[in-house]
Amino acid sequence: VLVPANPVMNCGATATHIAGFDGHKEIYLLGFDSYNMEPEKVNNIYVGTNAYGKENEIYEYELWTGQMVNLFNHYNGVQFYRVGSKIIEQYENIKNLKHISYEKFKQNVGG
Repeated sequence: VLVPANPVMNCGATATHIAGFDGHKEIYLLGFDSYNMEPEKVNNIYVGTNAYGKENEIYEYELWTGQMVNLFNHYNGVQFYRVGSKIIEQYENIKNLKHISYEKFKQNVGG
C-alpha cells in the first residue's frame, strides 16, 4: 500500500524506486550485483534463511537487471552509484550510473 505506483519488482528494485520517487538525487546501491558467478547457486547472504530461497534454486538475474535498467532510465535526473560490483554489459552505457569502489563510497558519505 505504501509503495508508490505499486510496481511488481524485486525488493532491491522496489527500494530503489521508492528512493527515486521520494526525490533523492543520489542513490548508492550496495549488494546489487545483477550477476552470479555460479549460476547453479544463489549468491546471497540470506540464502536458506526464513522466507528466502534455497542455494540451488534458479533466480531471474536478467529480469532483475532489466528492472534496474528501467529505473535508471525512469529516474534520469538521479545519479546512481553501484558500489563494489562488477560492471555488467547491460549497465555499461547508462549515463546516470557510476561504478565506484567501497573506498570511494566511504569518501563520498564521509565514512
